[in-house]
Amino acid sequence: MTGRGGAFIIIDDPIKAADAHSETMRENAVRWFKSTVLSRLNNPKKGKIAVIAQRLHMEDLPGQLIAHGGWHELRLPLIADRDLEIPVSKSAYIDFYAGQILHESRFDEEEIVQLRALMGERDFEAQYNQRPMPPGGALFKLQWLSRYDERPPARKVQGIFQSWDTAYDIQDGNDYSVCTTWALSGKDCYLLDVYRKRLEFYALEQAVLTQRKKWKADLVIVEKAGSGISLYQNIRRAGHQWIDAKKPEGSKEDRASQQSPKFERGEIWVPREAPWLQTFEDELASFPHGKHDDQVDSVVQFLAALDTGQLLRLANHARRR
Repeated sequence: MTGRGGAFIIIDDPIKAADAHSETMRENAVRWFKSTVLSRLNNPKKGKIAVIAQRLHMEDLPGQLIAHGGWHELRLPLIADRDLEIPVSKSAYIDFYAGQILHESRFDEEEIVQLRALMGERDFEAQYNQRPMPPGGALFKLQWLSRYDERPPARKVQGIFQSWDTAYDIQDGNDYSVCTTWALSGKDCYLLDVYRKRLEFYALEQAVLTQRKKWKADLVIVEKAGSGISLYQNIRRAGHQWIDAKKPEGSKEDRASQQSPKFERGEIWVPREAPWLQTFEDELASFPHGKHDDQVDSVVQFLAALDTGQLLRLANHARRR
């Protein structure tokens, strides 16, 4: 691309499959994209860049672009893992149902079984279903998630809860601060929203106040460790009773493992579509081997707090103050 520009730039397979597990080769592809491709649009306001690629690794170029945000992702798995609407124009969609094969005239179930066995689960999921998995498997399976089109009616909701996993600073590579917002309906936990951003502490406190107001949360939970302690103290000093701090016990993996039965029983509900859903599912499916675990930490913290049996009492107490 030396000396050239364009109005529409298409990148086709920025890295070879054989190089995908080399950190150096992946970083080279990302560096080339950032330093060369992004500067080649003739008109950055009107120009478009498309990256066409099979997924090969959690940290490949498409994965990093999706995690960064601001990109539209069109994922075409060989086997749909949930009901999908695939856009083919501005106003037309193709329905792609859970379990359906993308191109049945080319692949049938028997051929897919053989292909999966020949390639291995990890490479098959990455290259054919566009879901790269880290070595070693994961604690959570995406098929355990229940899906909703509409959040439960207010009369069936016992409370709205938010769980914050906080980080100290925004240095590149550090974890994000994450807020997951939940509606509790009996044993069913509905994930309403995921807020995920790198924030300095002063901005973090404001974000807690803003998210709580936006969702009318009855109770906000923070971790009784690190920046969560200062956050809890500052908000309490301001006279707010709607915040509670929970001290984590055991390792992250142990705490997550204790909550996995709720997923397996289908008690965790996520929206069928949401701007944050893909990044959330990728992190959930890769835990505990993924690069980030802040969203999982937030989820596990809420579910562990639910196990104490105190959430509704604390929420009712906060409402009366």
